[in-house]
Amino acid sequence: MLKLLFHTKTCELLGIHAIGDGATELVYIGQAVMAHHGKINYSVDTAFNYPTLAEC
Repeated sequence: MLKLLFHTKTCELLGIHAIGDGATELVYIGQAVMAHHGKINYSVDTAFNYPTLAEC
């Protein structure tokens, strides 16, 4: 399960929650976006690889 929390007016990523077997592979993406004050457009416009090597 993945939950992303964005500010409604600025569209800035405020938080990320990841639960499950692949959580450690997903949470770092949110951390990197938050460190650079990323907006929702980053999540919408970026293609993420799936499945990952760890899932194989």
